[in-house]
Amino acid sequence: MNTASSAHFDQQYQLHLKHLKLKGLQPKTIDAYARAIRRLGGYFSGQIDALSEAQLTEYFSDLIGTHSWSAVKLDLYGLALKVGDVDAARMRVQIRDAKGNRDRFVPLPEATLVALRQFWQLHRHPELLFPNRHGGLSAAHRARTPLDRGGVQTTLRQVAQDCGLKKDHPAQSEAQLCHPPDRSRRRSAGSAEDPRPPFDPHHRPLHAPHQPHHRSGRYAHQCLDESLLHSVGGGQMIPLSEVIRRCEADYLRQYSATMLPSHRQALAALKLCRTAMAPRMRAVCSGCDETRLVPHSCGHRSCPHCQHFESQQWLERQARRQVPGSHFLLTFTLPAQLRALAWQHQRTLYAVLFECAWATASLFCRNDRQLQGQAGAVAVLHTHSRRLDYHPHVHLAMPGAALDPEKRLWRRRSGKRSAYLFNHRALAKVFRAKVLAALAREGLKLPPGVPAHWVVDCKGVGDGSKALVYLGRYLYRGVIQEKDILSCEAGQVRFRYRDSQTGKSAVRTVSGARFLALILQHVLPKGFRRSRNFGFLHPNSKRLIALLQNVLKVAPEPGPTWMKHRPPFRCACCGAPMRIVQRRIPAPERWRSATPTGSVTL
Repeated sequence: MNTASSAHFDQQYQLHLKHLKLKGLQPKTIDAYARAIRRLGGYFSGQIDALSEAQLTEYFSDLIGTHSWSAVKLDLYGLALKVGDVDAARMRVQIRDAKGNRDRFVPLPEATLVALRQFWQLHRHPELLFPNRHGGLSAAHRARTPLDRGGVQTTLRQVAQDCGLKKDHPAQSEAQLCHPPDRSRRRSAGSAEDPRPPFDPHHRPLHAPHQPHHRSGRYAHQCLDESLLHSVGGGQMIPLSEVIRRCEADYLRQYSATMLPSHRQALAALKLCRTAMAPRMRAVCSGCDETRLVPHSCGHRSCPHCQHFESQQWLERQARRQVPGSHFLLTFTLPAQLRALAWQHQRTLYAVLFECAWATASLFCRNDRQLQGQAGAVAVLHTHSRRLDYHPHVHLAMPGAALDPEKRLWRRRSGKRSAYLFNHRALAKVFRAKVLAALAREGLKLPPGVPAHWVVDCKGVGDGSKALVYLGRYLYRGVIQEKDILSCEAGQVRFRYRDSQTGKSAVRTVSGARFLALILQHVLPKGFRRSRNFGFLHPNSKRLIALLQNVLKVAPEPGPTWMKHRPPFRCACCGAPMRIVQRRIPAPERWRSATPTGSVTL
């Protein structure tokens, strides 16, 4: 490589690295791309601006002799799956040149088939299932090459971001769907040396029968048969409705005297949600006239299945009201000595918590030397701790800024105080005084031993988006996710939570009746709003927020497009939208009478 070509290559190489960094790629990904470019530049003496197909063919042929096939595939191949590789009749996909340079067949789930059909209808390429998007979506049907590795990584990164997936997953529970792979493959499943249970004889080989080189034996990496996992706690995600079905009788026997009407309504709704005993709706496909009966969801705001769309809509509305600047999360906690009183007078105490928390924050904002104006906040009531104990507290997500309506000024934190809002001890003193005064106004008698020092937390949360996601997580969908319910066996329920002190996952074991009591104690009184907006973030201040965003030259957060409309119900046969023609169809009598309440014993 001469001096001129070397200088030109180095310049283009550094420019390429800058583009990769601006795309937000991880350092390891950038390093993998950089190695491929350096390898290519060294082979062609830095002259890689206009390479022909013959030159690239010669390069990759030589590369196979000195590097592994994985390195060649990283430089050469993309996602080359074709439409003809999908066998919808046998529900499988043919993977060409797979491990061992052999064509293999892998099973195709029905949901994946529907998703692939929906994706293909966007571009309708006659051959490629995933064509490249270099010419945009309108030109995708004319693409000659498949989606490259960079496009796949960009797509997966966007999906992980939309789903809220992160790398720091909690530790995997002991219960798993399948056993770890047996590398030796010398022992047969179910033998005396192998503790694994035998597979059911109706299992079929993964590969096609015309391939004689594949063994018909069962390997440990294959999933267990469904009949071996029918019991709750065998490794599946346990529905909350199943826990209720098994433990409802014990719960009613122990807690029926203290149950509130809202608890009974929630228990009945969660038990039937999307089960065979729930009322059904009839859906008709607009493309192939397929008809399906789908169980109704309960729509209860304490159900982990329902109201996901409403939760996303709430996040979008709050994001559109955001103003620039640092945001802070204030947490006002009711002391343990007053929680019994709060349980007896929930509607009154929860309203007092909202009122006093906002009054305290608003007072501090008006008296602050830098702010001196009206504050704005998004307040959300939480009644649970991470262990699901009764722990009522109110979160206030508020910007470190204030509006002076008299002087028409917008003030915000600046300088060294931009990362600091208010002193938490001073907030706790004022909040305590306001709560005690409000309880006296309501005529509620205080229990003995009310502490002199209360707990209020105040911390910075950046631009506030992560705080809103945290507040919206338990706004509609209950206090526990079903993936955190680990087992329900012998009258005991084990569930996972994140310890607030160590930040690590922990497991708590309680009786089935106690578990249902922990869940239902967080059901709010009927009609009580868990989320409220105050100050200049109130819904009545839409014009004021729009004016602020215009003056501060800040565009409101548009939000992902999939939040805009409720997703349609798709047909499993053709992928076309289905239309609901009948609702509230009673479940068959055999389902309603098959499992009477309290008849299941553990």
